[in-house]
Amino acid sequence: GSAVYDVCVPDESGKKRDYTVTFTQGAKVDLTPMLDAFLKKSTCHDKLPQDCIQILDIVLKHPVGLRGTKEGWYKCGLTRDKIFPPKSNLCSIGGGAEAW
Repeated sequence: GSAVYDVCVPDESGKKRDYTVTFTQGAKVDLTPMLDAFLKKSTCHDKLPQDCIQILDIVLKHPVGLRGTKEGWYKCGLTRDKIFPPKSNLCSIGGGAEAW
């Protein structure tokens, strides 16, 4: 599924700009191999699936990317549950970000 939102965001000069934002779920990633390696204190990270490493990299950097900006997704009135509601295993990872 996807969700479409019309948002109005001021640009750098203060002029309001209208945008249409579409959120589409790209893929579901199984983080079990990453979690198993962490729990076993494995040092063999070269065998972990690249998508596990990439998704954790994105999720952990997300809050840092929002710091210092005048406008962010949180100011647009968009919330996670309006986009893709979690079915289970909701986990807060801090900074207003969640993983499920």
